[in-house]
Amino acid sequence: MALAVIAAAGLALVLVAATGIGGLPGLLVPLFVCIAGVGLVQPNSAVAAMQPYGQIAGSASALLGTLQFVVGALAGILVGVLDNGTALPMAAVVAGCGLAALLLVQLLAVRSAPQAVQG
Repeated sequence: MALAVIAAAGLALVLVAATGIGGLPGLLVPLFVCIAGVGLVQPNSAVAAMQPYGQIAGSASALLGTLQFVVGALAGILVGVLDNGTALPMAAVVAGCGLAALLLVQLLAVRSAPQAVQG
């Protein structure tokens, strides 16, 4: 659900950046929603990604952190390459990342039935 909100806010960010409607406050509102959504998604996705690797949790955490920095660096490079003096490249990369995350979760996430707690 939070990824869908992030993707929708990213698309709204592109719309505002492309049209200029609302000026800076118009950009800040959807950008805030995107960033706040990351605060909901990131901890939960980290737990889900590391859960099967309890025996090597330190290595799994290091790999996850490295991947986050690599993707962030690539996104920053992409914004720089697309730079045209407006907020549109930043908005497009934010929206693209949100949509890609939503799509990847829908395509790749393993859905399993909840397991009963043994005890």
